[in-house]
Amino acid sequence: MSSSFIRRGATIAVTSTVTLGLVAAGLAAPAQAIIESDNVGSVVGYGYEGDENYNWKSISNLPVAVGDHEVKDIAAGNLQSYILTEDDNVVSTSASGYYNVWTLTEQLNGRSIVDLEAGYSGTFALLSDGSLISESPNAPYGASAGFTAATQGKQFTQVSAGRHYAIAIRDDATITTWGTNPVGGTELTDVELIDAGYGYGLALTGDGVVHGFGDNGWDQSSDAAAAAAIDGGDVVGLAAGQTVSSALLDDGSVVAWGNHGSDYTTAIAEALGSHKAVAIESIYSEIYVTVDDGRVLAFDLNENTAGTIVEDVEALTAGHRVAQVVSGEFHTLFALEDPTVSFSAGGDSLDDVTVTTADSIDLDATGFLGDVDYTISWDGTVATSGTTPASGVISLDVDVPDTLAAGIHTVVLTVDGQSFDASVTVSAGLTAPTPTISGTKKVGSELTAVKGKWTAGTTFAYSWLRNGKAISGATSSKYTLTPTDLGKTLQVKVTGTKSGSAAVSKTSAKTAKIAAGAIVKGWVEIYGNTQVGRTVTADTGDWASNVTLSYQWYANNKAISKATKKTYVIPAGLVDKTLSVRVNARAAGYVSTSSYAVSSWFVDRGYIDLGSYYLTGSPAVGKTLTITRDAASTETASVTRTYQWFVNGEPVQGATKSTFKLTSRHVGKYVDARVYIARAGYYPDYNSVWGGQVFEKSVTPGKVALTGTAKVGNVLSATVSAVPAGVEYDILWYKKNGSTVTEINGTYGQSTYTVQAADKGYQIYNEVYFYKSGFAYVLVKTPLTKKVV
Repeated sequence: MSSSFIRRGATIAVTSTVTLGLVAAGLAAPAQAIIESDNVGSVVGYGYEGDENYNWKSISNLPVAVGDHEVKDIAAGNLQSYILTEDDNVVSTSASGYYNVWTLTEQLNGRSIVDLEAGYSGTFALLSDGSLISESPNAPYGASAGFTAATQGKQFTQVSAGRHYAIAIRDDATITTWGTNPVGGTELTDVELIDAGYGYGLALTGDGVVHGFGDNGWDQSSDAAAAAAIDGGDVVGLAAGQTVSSALLDDGSVVAWGNHGSDYTTAIAEALGSHKAVAIESIYSEIYVTVDDGRVLAFDLNENTAGTIVEDVEALTAGHRVAQVVSGEFHTLFALEDPTVSFSAGGDSLDDVTVTTADSIDLDATGFLGDVDYTISWDGTVATSGTTPASGVISLDVDVPDTLAAGIHTVVLTVDGQSFDASVTVSAGLTAPTPTISGTKKVGSELTAVKGKWTAGTTFAYSWLRNGKAISGATSSKYTLTPTDLGKTLQVKVTGTKSGSAAVSKTSAKTAKIAAGAIVKGWVEIYGNTQVGRTVTADTGDWASNVTLSYQWYANNKAISKATKKTYVIPAGLVDKTLSVRVNARAAGYVSTSSYAVSSWFVDRGYIDLGSYYLTGSPAVGKTLTITRDAASTETASVTRTYQWFVNGEPVQGATKSTFKLTSRHVGKYVDARVYIARAGYYPDYNSVWGGQVFEKSVTPGKVALTGTAKVGNVLSATVSAVPAGVEYDILWYKKNGSTVTEINGTYGQSTYTVQAADKGYQIYNEVYFYKSGFAYVLVKTPLTKKVV
């Protein structure tokens, strides 16, 4: 529950000058507490394991919970242990093993966990976007009480969980608290660091002052006591327990205040000696101090058990460094760092090179305790020895003994009883093996020159050969086969150069003749509406850029003649048939291949696009009405038309032509028509043609004349004269270009019109409607002008 501001890998070798007892619990870490080591191998712990009334086995089940996962962070709560793995999965141990904490991970939504914290009654995660999530965000008790209201919509930089409350630093450097009996501190500003203890909290502000708030038993949260203990030092870490508080200073010292604070300060200083502390952790009256040489010192004033922390920790860690220490209410966890050792020569693995007695090999090792003895031996004979630095990192150039004969030898690093070995091939001079070629011998595949085991420190040049001749520009260790290589043999020549030795070239054996490559098939789908008259497309994707695609369409699995394009217009004859397409792919140097796509729908009849129709002629006795199609409207091509005229909504028998002559029996009745349209392969349809009332006589029209020159900028005039009494009229302006007729907008009823630039190439005319109540209207058109210039 409590931990330090800084955490580094450290191995536990616990010592103490204060009486030791069983560690019970710790409090939460700030956001910076994420494990920094890259080779955390396992998590172990000790403390309360349950009895006949409480059968928790969280510590025993830690190994199965970690498994083969890389550990990113750990947290210890009441009786639960939590582990955050590298894939941002959170697991918690239980009596039966472990379980995934879905209540946390299902809230990630693409974000990652920056810090995982657990208290006695609440588990929280700080995310990469600055938000906080909780395992039980709506719990009415403990450290989760009020979580949603306190944190929703806010951004945070640190979080720490205490026994029944939690505190967090917002992005504006103020404090937010929640839980059962939050301990305060919300009045502080410029907060840089926090830690929540058993019944109180600590905060470091930008002026270097440590503030305490909450239960002040033993003076452990007293600002004055903290200031006296720190004595002007720069604080980089805080740890709040139950009876004692401590701070890590930037000079590597640790100071404590509260119950026996001066005793802790003195004991820690004596135990550190010339070393520096790099992290602190606290719970109840226990303090853990991680030292720069990898040890962890444990200090405790409680004598509540016959066992000691020293024995428990030493048995658990067995010489490992510890990357992180956290304490829960009844147990403590340690993330162990496994040592890693690598031997190389000239940047290559020892398995890939030979060395001479004039060479050296590179030794890089991490994860060891500081200040422990190590030796390096060859074939059992110690060649050199030393002591690991405080960082636990060994980085050396190890000379190959000049007494070694050509052959295979063993080099061994032994650190504090642990041994790590590697085989070394020693040669008398420059070793130059014959290279080989790996890779599939087909066009399009990549070949790799396997140079073999040369002497370390050798530099290499490559040249690829086709039928024994060098391929221009092919000077890399890899080569991609081209169509030119089809049917040819390939070789690679490797030239090795090492200082003090003459350059040596070795050429591989010839490959078999290069075979044609295999085209990686892309996908093909039929895209579009499978109706007669519609266009469907063979939609292709993921094909290589060097392939040429051709197409063949099928109806009921039979090839359709001349249907060999990417698109296909479905004809009427395919109604109720299944449409499919085959895409053939070919490329030079490759075996041709095909992909198929079959429509999941039968070809359906098409729907006719209906044009617009209107009636021409005056609706008076003796006149003939004509059904006329608007030439500007769009209608499906090649259709057949039949007609039917109606009088007062009833079809007129035999009136099935495009014209209809009006008689006296039609006077006062309503005449209109329908145009029935059909085409093979399409659903038939009809279009209604609006008509009107029939009159005894037509109105007597006036005379109409259009005057003026059809030239852009000129004014045209529509003159209407000799209009009988009581007759009214409306003037409309039109322009015509071939079959395209357009009404000129905004000219209705005007007697003049100024020719516009957009009218060029058109002929202009007027339609004048003459009308009078009780008479049929008459339309009079003027002759067309010349084309507008």
